[in-house]
Amino acid sequence: MDKQDAITSQKDAQAILKSPDMLAFDVVPYLKSLSEQSGEDLNDLMRIASSMLSFMSGERHLLFRRVIAQPMSKRSVSGYQHRIAKVSQVVVASFLKEPAPDLVLHLANPLYLHLVREVFGVTIKDEDSFLDQVSRATLITEPLRSIKDLKRLQAELVSLEDLVMRQLKDKTASGLARDIYENAFGNLTENEIVILLLALIVASRTTMETLTCIVCEYGKLTDHARERMVSREWLMSNVEHLVRFCASTQYLTRVARQAKNLSDKPVLAGDRVVVDVPRANRDVSFYQEFIDFSCLETLESPVRCPHVAFGGGVHKCPGADLAKLIIIEVLPEFFEHIEGLKCEQDKIHFSTSTFAKRMESCPVSVRQLKRRC
Repeated sequence: MDKQDAITSQKDAQAILKSPDMLAFDVVPYLKSLSEQSGEDLNDLMRIASSMLSFMSGERHLLFRRVIAQPMSKRSVSGYQHRIAKVSQVVVASFLKEPAPDLVLHLANPLYLHLVREVFGVTIKDEDSFLDQVSRATLITEPLRSIKDLKRLQAELVSLEDLVMRQLKDKTASGLARDIYENAFGNLTENEIVILLLALIVASRTTMETLTCIVCEYGKLTDHARERMVSREWLMSNVEHLVRFCASTQYLTRVARQAKNLSDKPVLAGDRVVVDVPRANRDVSFYQEFIDFSCLETLESPVRCPHVAFGGGVHKCPGADLAKLIIIEVLPEFFEHIEGLKCEQDKIHFSTSTFAKRMESCPVSVRQLKRRC
């Protein structure tokens, strides 16, 4: 099933992602075959991919998830709320001083760098190089690329792996990386823990992409909606709506264990099934009137809105609680200082890949709130 035939029904999307008959795509056999045919050494890429949750199924996958369940739980990540709040204050204050503000360059990127340092506890020496490496590392979920691209991806992942490994040698460092390492030690090898941490750090980049999209959408809202954006209580009850509208992930894939029909379309054993995330998350038959950002104008009380922006089933994103906490902390800090914001649509630059659409630059015009004497 290709992208043209992708699943757009929210009900079907959830059923697919929760079904034990729908497996994660195992990239290692593909890379092994490609390596044998081309004669190119992709051993490090295969080694890293084999320890990434995105490509794992079965008992090994469940073991990996169990060791991060406690440190990545809502209760545990809430212990980093004060660090996230402090980071938000610093970054927003700097953003407001920019003469030509850009949501990616002056908000999302600095936020991500600070969060990697302050929340994960990983030291970054060369910020530009790190951001470039993480950007390219996200392509690990899109392996159907040229040999040249895959070799470059391999080099970037090995470099990031070394960065995380060196960090874990520092016993005085504190943060999520240390929490996860200590919880996983004895169950996973050191190299497996490092790769698990690497995947979580890279995946956290998508939270910044979602946040950027949410802020951009604010320009289309009224003052009433803005008031909600500064309410942590309202955000805690409705953050799922923001995530389902603004996730940067475009497609999710699964592989059918056995033949079946999906949305009246036959699927054979071994076929890849594609879920169109944005369309499924706006499925009018499922959400009725809550199908776009305008629902925030009239939404007075929390409305349950299950979605697939974080995946689903055993492959649901383990960083979902951290992502929501970041959004809930950053938005009020940002909008408490902003009276109006307009994205310059013709100047927004996207990086579009097979499964995601990411902003690389987003210039904005900002009206700051005047301080009352």
